[in-house]
Amino acid sequence: MPLKKKIVVGLLALPIVVGGAAFGRFYVAAPKARVAEDLEAPSDSATVERGRYLANHVYACMACHSEVREDVPGEPLVDGRLGSGRAFPPDAYGAGTLRAPNLTPAHLGDWTDGEIVRAIREGVDKDGEPLFPMMPYATYGRVMPKADALAIVAYLRTLPPIDHDPGRSEIAFPVSMFVRTVPAPVEREPEPPPAEGLERGRFLLEAMSCGDCHHTVDERRQPVEGMAFAGGVKFPTAVGMLQTPNITSHESTGLGQSSPEEIARAVFEGKARDGRDLYIMPWRWYAGLSEADRKALVAAVREILAVDHEVARIAPTAPPPGG
Repeated sequence: MPLKKKIVVGLLALPIVVGGAAFGRFYVAAPKARVAEDLEAPSDSATVERGRYLANHVYACMACHSEVREDVPGEPLVDGRLGSGRAFPPDAYGAGTLRAPNLTPAHLGDWTDGEIVRAIREGVDKDGEPLFPMMPYATYGRVMPKADALAIVAYLRTLPPIDHDPGRSEIAFPVSMFVRTVPAPVEREPEPPPAEGLERGRFLLEAMSCGDCHHTVDERRQPVEGMAFAGGVKFPTAVGMLQTPNITSHESTGLGQSSPEEIARAVFEGKARDGRDLYIMPWRWYAGLSEADRKALVAAVREILAVDHEVARIAPTAPPPGG
């Protein structure tokens, strides 16, 4: 083959080689996963109760991993379906079809405690495959101590088994490729959470992943710098496309003029300042927070740095049904 032809063929093949190398990086080198630790969750009643509180009200795992009434404000639980898993509307977030797996012993029965803790805090399943970061495992890896993760495991072990498989998520390409780069081992064990006061509230604000829904995003759903908690994130729901409000302390576009009682009513009762029913936010689950945690969270919300960002209100397309 003449030299010139060899060069041309080589140049034409270069994208394939480079593309193949990139493909190999994502699908062989990623995700970053380590062998699950050999852990055993305590089974005493105090630990199980703490796990129940964390899973249902602080981290609100069950809000996504249970069948709920999506057409009712606050998405109440369907009776008898706690932890059964859940399928979200197809292509609801532009990433494919997302499904939250069953967390009852019917599905997790053959998982070790260490594998469940690894999934919660490091974002890989039993086989080391990546979980879609709609579950904020990166946040949990930063703020959730191992003892709290084990308490959640202890609680999950007590759930009545439900024979229901929502299926695996079907992530569209190229999102499926980049998702593989998100999981990462916990490098530094989180400190025990603050027990009270404003520091407790700041912890809750992060642990409850409020920013995941209220941090303004761009057209690729990436967080916009300087727009933390400024709202405007759109979510498809059973009552139409809705968007999250600005919850910063800005006087005119945020919650600057809202009283602590009004903020508490929104977060724990699902009622806006003007009496509107609130969707999207799983306030029925947050309603189970202790009185001390409620006060701490509200105090933390009230101190969020003000961002001037007007978010238009979008009315639900259907009136709130009974429920």
